[in-house]
Amino acid sequence: DTDESDTKEEPPKAEWTALALGADGDLQKIRFLDNMGFLIVGDNSTVLRAQGSGWIREWAPYSSHTLRDITLHRNALYSVGDKGRWLKRNTHGAWLPVENTIKVDLHGAASLADGLVAVGRDGNIIRMHDAGFTYEQVNPDYNLYAIASAGNGEAFVTGTQGLVLRRGLEESECTPMSNDLCMPCTADSDCSGNLCLTFIGGDQKRCSSPCEDHSFCPSGMKCIQNGEAGHCQPEPVVDWFATTVGPEDTALHDVFLLDPFNVYVVGDNGYAARFSGPWMDESTSTDSDLHAVSGGAGRVY
Repeated sequence: DTDESDTKEEPPKAEWTALALGADGDLQKIRFLDNMGFLIVGDNSTVLRAQGSGWIREWAPYSSHTLRDITLHRNALYSVGDKGRWLKRNTHGAWLPVENTIKVDLHGAASLADGLVAVGRDGNIIRMHDAGFTYEQVNPDYNLYAIASAGNGEAFVTGTQGLVLRRGLEESECTPMSNDLCMPCTADSDCSGNLCLTFIGGDQKRCSSPCEDHSFCPSGMKCIQNGEAGHCQPEPVVDWFATTVGPEDTALHDVFLLDPFNVYVVGDNGYAARFSGPWMDESTSTDSDLHAVSGGAGRVY
């Protein structure tokens, strides 16, 4: 006889169902974004938005080009893709081009405190901010595939040849001004702008003032978004640090940041690694190329 308590039920198997989405061409990326739900981008400027039990295709320009990533920045949706295409969704739900002189293919984008950063072919890293576009780094020896950030000024980028880049910020010199901006403080009540905080890239609390864009800040300062609220501070100094993770012939296709000390990358031949201070290889049960990694609630897939 078998005791019922010794009998383990098999967990139910997940069922995957193919959906007719009305898209032509390959789909490149699916994201779940706050207050927007699931969105998909792909070939022929495909933008799909989940609604109820179905999907709606939103019109986007450049119908012959591929969109490769979509993200949320300062409560607006952006998508980037081939030939430097950079699109923004307006409040009426229309996708419009963001004018730029970028010509390289863009593969990934992420919202950071000091702008929207995209990465792409030939090592290009491009930041969009209120004043326009800035090339942060160009290394033609590598193609860059993905970028992830916690929304602050730091980020991780993956690419060919096992490359991982880590973005760091250092606080620029902040000279106290007559309206007490940059003055050391301990509480909001110490500041005329009722805002005492640690500047991005810094380690000491200073007086600042709230802002919506750079026009709210005095000369020499920028509006830095850290979360939903913005504050004025001198623009931080950006540094990129490179390391090689895994075999040098491995392309790392995606990166996921659970928190700043739980960062995961995946790539060719089933390769996976995790950053928790040092980088450590993680074993997988496949030698197939891995192209995406994501997670939530403490789990990573």
